[in-house]
Amino acid sequence: MQHTYDNQKIAELFFAPVGPLLEACAHQRLCPELSDWQWVRMGIERVIKDERSGRSFLQDWAMGEGRETPVQVSHFFQSLKSPRRLRLVEELSRTLAAAMPSHPCSLVPQIEELAKIDLYAGDGHYHAASAHDQPIKGKRRAVGHFYTLNLRSHGLTHLTACDLQGGRKKAEHDMHALKRLSIAQLRQGAAKGRQVLYIWDRAGIDLRQWHRWKQAGGLYFLSRAKENLKITRYGGIDFDREDPLNAGVLSDEQAATETAGVMCRYIRYRCPPSGTADAFITNQMKIRPGGARLALPAPLGHREDLRHLQKQTHRTESLGRFGHRQDDAGPVPVPGAQPHGFTGKYHAEPVRSRKQQRDHPCAQADQADPRDL
Repeated sequence: MQHTYDNQKIAELFFAPVGPLLEACAHQRLCPELSDWQWVRMGIERVIKDERSGRSFLQDWAMGEGRETPVQVSHFFQSLKSPRRLRLVEELSRTLAAAMPSHPCSLVPQIEELAKIDLYAGDGHYHAASAHDQPIKGKRRAVGHFYTLNLRSHGLTHLTACDLQGGRKKAEHDMHALKRLSIAQLRQGAAKGRQVLYIWDRAGIDLRQWHRWKQAGGLYFLSRAKENLKITRYGGIDFDREDPLNAGVLSDEQAATETAGVMCRYIRYRCPPSGTADAFITNQMKIRPGGARLALPAPLGHREDLRHLQKQTHRTESLGRFGHRQDDAGPVPVPGAQPHGFTGKYHAEPVRSRKQQRDHPCAQADQADPRDL
Protein backbone atom coordinates (compact mmCIF):
# COMPACT_ATOMS: atom_id res chain seq x y z
CA MET A 1 0.00 0.00 0.00
CA GLN A 2 1.42 3.37 -1.02
CA HIS A 3 1.46 6.08 1.63
CA THR A 4 1.02 9.75 0.83
CA TYR A 5 2.22 12.58 3.03
CA ASP A 6 1.04 16.14 3.32
CA ASN A 7 4.33 18.05 3.39
CA GLN A 8 2.65 21.30 4.39
CA LYS A 9 0.95 19.63 7.35
CA ILE A 10 4.25 18.06 8.43
CA ALA A 11 5.94 21.46 8.28
CA GLU A 12 3.20 22.99 10.43
CA LEU A 13 3.70 20.33 13.09
CA PHE A 14 7.48 20.67 12.83
CA PHE A 15 7.45 24.42 13.54
CA ALA A 16 4.45 24.43 15.87
CA PRO A 17 6.44 24.82 19.17
CA VAL A 18 8.17 27.98 17.93
CA GLY A 19 5.19 30.20 17.08
CA PRO A 20 3.64 30.75 20.55
CA LEU A 21 7.04 31.26 22.17
CA LEU A 22 8.07 33.78 19.53
CA GLU A 23 4.98 35.90 20.18
CA ALA A 24 5.96 36.16 23.85
CA CYS A 25 9.55 37.29 23.17
CA ALA A 26 10.38 40.80 24.35
CA HIS A 27 12.64 41.50 21.34
CA GLN A 28 9.98 40.82 18.71
CA ARG A 29 9.08 43.68 16.37
CA LEU A 30 6.65 44.24 13.50
CA CYS A 31 8.60 43.95 10.23
CA PRO A 32 6.26 43.87 7.20
CA GLU A 33 8.94 43.13 4.59
CA LEU A 34 10.50 40.17 6.45
CA SER A 35 8.66 39.24 9.64
CA ASP A 36 10.44 37.78 12.64
CA TRP A 37 8.50 34.54 12.26
CA GLN A 38 9.52 34.23 8.61
CA TRP A 39 13.13 35.11 9.45
CA VAL A 40 13.36 32.48 12.22
CA ARG A 41 11.78 29.84 10.02
CA MET A 42 14.16 30.66 7.18
CA GLY A 43 17.11 30.35 9.54
CA ILE A 44 16.05 26.89 10.70
CA GLU A 45 15.39 25.69 7.16
CA ARG A 46 18.73 27.12 6.03
CA VAL A 47 20.45 24.84 8.54
CA ILE A 48 18.56 21.62 7.87
CA LYS A 49 18.36 21.88 4.06
CA ASP A 50 21.17 20.80 1.78
CA GLU A 51 21.50 23.95 -0.30
CA ARG A 52 25.08 24.78 -1.25
CA SER A 53 24.70 28.57 -1.21
CA GLY A 54 22.51 31.28 0.27
CA ARG A 55 21.20 32.31 -3.13
CA SER A 56 20.25 28.73 -3.94
CA PHE A 57 18.39 28.52 -0.64
CA LEU A 58 16.47 31.73 -1.35
CA GLN A 59 15.43 30.40 -4.76
CA ASP A 60 14.19 27.19 -3.17
CA TRP A 61 12.39 29.21 -0.49
CA ALA A 62 10.64 31.38 -3.09
CA MET A 63 9.29 28.31 -4.89
CA GLY A 64 7.74 26.91 -1.70
CA GLU A 65 4.00 26.71 -1.24
CA GLY A 66 2.28 29.85 0.02
CA ARG A 67 5.29 32.11 -0.58
CA GLU A 68 4.14 34.59 -3.17
CA THR A 69 6.54 37.37 -2.18
CA PRO A 70 10.21 36.42 -2.63
CA VAL A 71 12.81 37.63 -0.17
CA GLN A 72 15.50 39.80 -1.70
CA VAL A 73 19.01 38.40 -1.45
CA SER A 74 20.51 41.62 -0.13
CA HIS A 75 17.78 42.06 2.46
CA PHE A 76 18.12 38.49 3.73
CA PHE A 77 21.87 38.74 4.29
CA GLN A 78 21.55 42.23 5.75
CA SER A 79 19.00 40.95 8.27
CA LEU A 80 21.58 38.47 9.61
CA LYS A 81 23.61 41.44 10.90
CA SER A 82 20.73 42.82 12.98
CA PRO A 83 21.68 43.05 16.70
CA ARG A 84 17.98 43.12 17.60
CA ARG A 85 17.27 39.87 15.77
CA LEU A 86 20.34 38.29 17.32
CA ARG A 87 18.93 39.09 20.77
CA LEU A 88 15.57 37.76 19.62
CA VAL A 89 16.93 34.39 18.58
CA GLU A 90 18.93 34.14 21.82
CA GLU A 91 15.77 34.79 23.83
CA LEU A 92 13.78 32.33 21.73
CA SER A 93 16.44 29.65 22.16
CA ARG A 94 16.46 30.03 25.95
CA THR A 95 12.66 30.01 26.14
CA LEU A 96 12.38 26.99 23.90
CA ALA A 97 14.96 25.04 25.90
CA ALA A 98 13.14 25.77 29.17
CA ALA A 99 9.80 24.67 27.69
CA MET A 100 10.98 21.26 26.53
CA PRO A 101 9.62 18.24 28.44
CA SER A 102 11.69 15.30 29.63
CA HIS A 103 12.85 13.05 26.83
CA PRO A 104 11.31 9.54 27.03
CA CYS A 105 14.80 7.96 26.83
CA SER A 106 16.25 10.03 29.68
CA LEU A 107 17.09 8.22 32.92
CA VAL A 108 17.48 11.48 34.87
CA PRO A 109 13.87 11.78 36.14
CA GLN A 110 14.03 8.21 37.49
CA ILE A 111 16.85 9.02 39.94
CA GLU A 112 15.59 11.03 42.87
CA GLU A 113 18.60 13.27 43.53
CA LEU A 114 19.30 13.90 39.83
CA ALA A 115 15.68 14.88 39.22
CA LYS A 116 16.28 17.93 41.44
CA ILE A 117 19.32 19.10 39.46
CA ASP A 118 19.68 20.57 35.97
CA LEU A 119 22.25 18.41 34.16
CA TYR A 120 24.17 19.53 31.09
CA ALA A 121 26.83 17.67 29.09
CA GLY A 122 29.14 20.22 27.50
CA ASP A 123 31.82 20.19 24.83
CA GLY A 124 33.42 22.28 22.09
CA HIS A 125 32.84 21.80 18.37
CA TYR A 126 34.72 23.24 15.38
CA HIS A 127 33.57 23.39 11.78
CA ALA A 128 35.12 24.69 8.58
CA ALA A 129 34.95 28.40 7.83
CA SER A 130 32.37 29.55 5.30
CA ALA A 131 33.17 31.24 2.01
CA HIS A 132 32.08 34.61 3.43
CA ASP A 133 34.25 34.51 6.59
CA GLN A 134 36.97 37.14 6.62
CA PRO A 135 40.52 35.73 6.61
CA ILE A 136 42.60 36.25 9.74
CA LYS A 137 46.26 36.81 8.92
CA GLY A 138 45.67 35.44 5.43
CA LYS A 139 43.89 32.26 6.56
CA ARG A 140 40.28 31.33 7.15
CA ARG A 141 40.16 29.87 10.65
CA ALA A 142 37.89 27.05 11.73
CA VAL A 143 34.85 28.37 13.59
CA GLY A 144 34.44 27.00 17.10
CA HIS A 145 31.43 26.86 19.40
CA PHE A 146 30.65 25.47 22.84
CA TYR A 147 27.39 23.59 23.30
CA THR A 148 25.54 21.91 26.11
CA LEU A 149 23.12 18.99 25.91
CA ASN A 150 20.35 18.95 28.51
CA LEU A 151 20.34 15.36 29.76
CA ARG A 152 16.70 15.59 30.81
CA SER A 153 15.15 17.01 27.65
CA HIS A 154 17.99 16.23 25.19
CA GLY A 155 17.82 19.85 23.97
CA LEU A 156 21.01 21.28 22.50
CA THR A 157 21.88 24.85 23.51
CA HIS A 158 24.63 27.18 22.36
CA LEU A 159 26.81 28.60 25.14
CA THR A 160 29.29 30.77 23.27
CA ALA A 161 31.53 31.00 20.22
CA CYS A 162 35.28 30.61 20.52
CA ASP A 163 37.30 33.78 20.98
CA LEU A 164 40.38 33.49 18.77
CA GLN A 165 41.62 36.90 19.95
CA GLY A 166 41.96 38.34 16.47
CA GLY A 167 43.81 35.34 15.11
CA ARG A 168 46.41 35.10 17.87
CA LYS A 169 44.96 31.69 18.77
CA LYS A 170 43.82 28.80 16.61
CA ALA A 171 41.45 27.51 19.29
CA GLU A 172 40.18 28.41 22.74
CA HIS A 173 40.50 26.19 25.80
CA ASP A 174 37.23 25.02 27.28
CA MET A 175 37.74 26.56 30.71
CA HIS A 176 38.87 29.87 29.20
CA ALA A 177 35.58 30.04 27.31
CA LEU A 178 33.51 29.12 30.36
CA LYS A 179 35.23 31.77 32.46
CA ARG A 180 34.12 34.44 29.99
CA LEU A 181 30.48 33.64 30.77
CA SER A 182 28.52 35.07 33.67
CA ILE A 183 26.92 32.90 36.34
CA ALA A 184 23.50 33.76 34.91
CA GLN A 185 24.58 32.48 31.48
CA LEU A 186 25.93 29.27 32.96
CA ARG A 187 22.77 28.68 34.98
CA GLN A 188 20.74 28.85 31.74
CA GLY A 189 17.57 30.10 33.35
CA ALA A 190 17.54 27.67 36.28
CA ALA A 191 15.20 28.64 39.11
CA LYS A 192 16.64 30.28 42.20
CA GLY A 193 17.95 27.65 44.61
CA ARG A 194 18.13 24.93 41.95
CA GLN A 195 21.54 23.33 41.39
CA VAL A 196 23.14 23.08 37.94
CA LEU A 197 25.61 20.26 37.21
CA TYR A 198 27.93 20.39 34.19
CA ILE A 199 29.37 17.15 32.84
CA TRP A 200 32.50 17.99 30.90
CA ASP A 201 35.54 16.16 29.61
CA ARG A 202 38.91 16.47 31.32
CA ALA A 203 39.48 19.89 29.74
CA GLY A 204 36.83 21.23 32.12
CA ILE A 205 38.68 20.36 35.33
CA ASP A 206 39.55 23.50 37.26
CA LEU A 207 38.67 22.72 40.86
CA ARG A 208 39.35 26.19 42.20
CA GLN A 209 37.13 27.88 39.60
CA TRP A 210 34.30 25.37 40.06
CA HIS A 211 34.53 25.94 43.82
CA ARG A 212 33.97 29.69 43.22
CA TRP A 213 31.01 28.97 40.95
CA LYS A 214 29.60 26.54 43.50
CA GLN A 215 29.73 29.13 46.28
CA ALA A 216 28.43 32.02 44.18
CA GLY A 217 25.94 30.41 41.82
CA GLY A 218 25.15 26.80 42.70
CA LEU A 219 27.17 25.48 39.73
CA TYR A 220 28.75 22.02 39.98
CA PHE A 221 30.84 19.84 37.70
CA LEU A 222 31.45 16.14 37.05
CA SER A 223 34.25 14.71 34.93
CA ARG A 224 36.49 11.73 34.49
CA ALA A 225 39.66 12.17 36.53
CA LYS A 226 42.87 12.90 34.67
CA GLU A 227 45.38 10.07 34.67
CA ASN A 228 48.11 12.34 36.03
CA LEU A 229 45.85 14.03 38.59
CA LYS A 230 47.68 14.24 41.91
CA ILE A 231 45.18 14.08 44.75
CA THR A 232 45.31 13.59 48.50
CA ARG A 233 42.54 11.40 49.90
CA TYR A 234 41.09 12.35 53.26
CA GLY A 235 38.76 9.46 53.97
CA GLY A 236 35.91 7.49 52.56
CA ILE A 237 32.28 8.55 52.26
CA ASP A 238 29.78 5.93 53.40
CA PHE A 239 27.41 4.68 50.75
CA ASP A 240 24.95 1.82 50.48
CA ARG A 241 26.72 -1.00 48.68
CA GLU A 242 23.45 -2.95 48.54
CA ASP A 243 21.77 -0.20 46.55
CA PRO A 244 21.41 -1.45 42.94
CA LEU A 245 22.23 2.03 41.70
CA ASN A 246 25.70 1.77 43.28
CA ALA A 247 26.58 -1.51 41.58
CA GLY A 248 30.21 -1.39 40.45
CA VAL A 249 31.27 1.48 42.73
CA LEU A 250 34.58 0.58 44.38
CA SER A 251 35.08 3.65 46.58
CA ASP A 252 33.72 7.11 47.27
CA GLU A 253 36.24 9.42 48.95
CA GLN A 254 36.81 13.03 49.90
CA ALA A 255 39.93 14.35 48.21
CA ALA A 256 41.81 17.48 47.24
CA THR A 257 44.45 18.24 44.64
CA GLU A 258 47.88 19.55 45.59
CA THR A 259 47.37 22.81 43.68
CA ALA A 260 43.69 23.77 44.07
CA GLY A 261 43.40 23.28 47.82
CA VAL A 262 39.61 22.73 47.74
CA MET A 263 37.70 19.63 48.75
CA CYS A 264 36.13 17.45 46.07
CA ARG A 265 34.86 13.93 45.65
CA TYR A 266 36.79 11.06 44.04
CA ILE A 267 34.76 8.04 42.90
CA ARG A 268 36.29 4.82 41.59
CA TYR A 269 34.09 2.53 39.54
CA ARG A 270 34.45 -0.82 37.78
CA CYS A 271 31.96 -1.85 35.11
CA PRO A 272 30.52 -5.19 36.32
CA PRO A 273 30.15 -6.85 32.88
CA SER A 274 33.54 -5.86 31.44
CA GLY A 275 35.72 -5.18 34.48
CA THR A 276 36.82 -1.84 33.00
CA ALA A 277 37.87 0.58 35.76
CA ASP A 278 37.34 4.33 35.73
CA ALA A 279 37.48 7.26 38.13
CA PHE A 280 35.30 10.35 38.41
CA ILE A 281 35.80 13.66 40.15
CA THR A 282 33.07 16.08 41.20
CA ASN A 283 32.28 18.81 43.72
CA GLN A 284 28.67 17.62 44.09
CA MET A 285 28.79 15.86 47.46
CA LYS A 286 25.19 14.66 47.90
CA ILE A 287 24.26 12.46 44.94
CA ARG A 288 24.83 8.73 45.24
CA PRO A 289 28.05 7.56 43.58
CA GLY A 290 26.06 5.32 41.26
CA GLY A 291 24.05 8.34 40.16
CA ALA A 292 27.28 10.02 39.10
CA ARG A 293 28.19 6.91 37.11
CA LEU A 294 24.87 7.02 35.23
CA ALA A 295 25.28 10.71 34.51
CA LEU A 296 28.64 9.93 32.90
CA PRO A 297 28.62 6.33 31.56
CA ALA A 298 31.99 4.64 31.70
CA PRO A 299 32.69 3.25 28.21
CA LEU A 300 30.87 5.60 25.84
CA GLY A 301 29.63 8.71 27.61
CA HIS A 302 27.53 11.75 26.75
CA ARG A 303 30.46 13.44 25.02
CA GLU A 304 30.00 11.05 22.08
CA ASP A 305 26.23 11.67 22.17
CA LEU A 306 26.83 15.42 22.17
CA ARG A 307 29.28 15.32 19.28
CA HIS A 308 26.90 13.14 17.27
CA LEU A 309 24.06 15.59 17.84
CA GLN A 310 26.30 18.57 17.02
CA LYS A 311 27.21 17.05 13.66
CA GLN A 312 23.56 16.38 12.86
CA THR A 313 22.05 19.70 13.90
CA HIS A 314 25.04 21.90 13.09
CA ARG A 315 26.24 20.83 9.65
CA THR A 316 29.46 22.39 8.49
CA GLU A 317 28.46 24.19 5.32
CA SER A 318 24.90 25.18 6.24
CA LEU A 319 25.51 26.76 9.62
CA GLY A 320 28.81 28.24 8.47
CA ARG A 321 26.92 30.28 5.87
CA PHE A 322 23.71 31.13 7.69
CA GLY A 323 25.34 31.88 11.06
CA HIS A 324 27.61 34.85 10.50
CA ARG A 325 30.91 34.56 12.33
CA GLN A 326 31.71 37.09 15.02
CA ASP A 327 35.22 37.76 16.25
CA ASP A 328 33.85 39.03 19.57
CA ALA A 329 32.64 35.50 20.37
CA GLY A 330 28.99 36.43 20.09
CA PRO A 331 26.38 33.71 19.63
CA VAL A 332 25.42 32.46 16.20
CA PRO A 333 21.88 33.53 15.19
CA VAL A 334 20.49 30.02 14.93
CA PRO A 335 18.10 28.63 17.54
CA GLY A 336 20.31 26.26 19.47
CA ALA A 337 17.61 24.54 21.47
CA GLN A 338 15.09 22.49 19.58
CA PRO A 339 11.96 20.59 20.61
CA HIS A 340 11.64 16.89 19.95
CA GLY A 341 10.23 17.69 16.51
CA PHE A 342 13.57 19.19 15.51
CA THR A 343 15.94 16.60 16.94
CA GLY A 344 13.81 13.56 17.68
CA LYS A 345 15.05 11.69 14.63
CA TYR A 346 18.61 11.99 15.89
CA HIS A 347 17.73 10.74 19.36
CA ALA A 348 15.93 7.79 17.83
CA GLU A 349 19.08 6.73 15.99
CA PRO A 350 21.63 4.92 18.21
CA VAL A 351 24.91 6.74 18.71
CA ARG A 352 26.74 3.43 18.82
CA SER A 353 26.87 1.29 15.71
CA ARG A 354 25.07 -2.04 15.71
CA LYS A 355 28.39 -3.82 16.02
CA GLN A 356 29.31 -1.73 19.06
CA GLN A 357 25.93 -2.38 20.64
CA ARG A 358 26.25 -6.10 20.04
CA ASP A 359 29.88 -6.51 21.08
CA HIS A 360 30.31 -4.01 23.90
CA PRO A 361 29.66 -5.68 27.29
CA CYS A 362 28.46 -2.42 28.85
CA ALA A 363 25.96 -1.52 26.17
CA GLN A 364 23.09 -3.27 27.93
CA ALA A 365 24.09 -1.88 31.32
CA ASP A 366 24.15 1.70 29.98
CA GLN A 367 20.58 1.44 28.71
CA ALA A 368 19.13 -0.45 31.63
CA ASP A 369 16.63 0.99 34.02
CA PRO A 370 18.56 2.05 37.16
CA ARG A 371 15.98 0.30 39.33
CA ASP A 372 16.93 -3.00 37.67
CA LEU A 373 20.70 -2.65 37.98
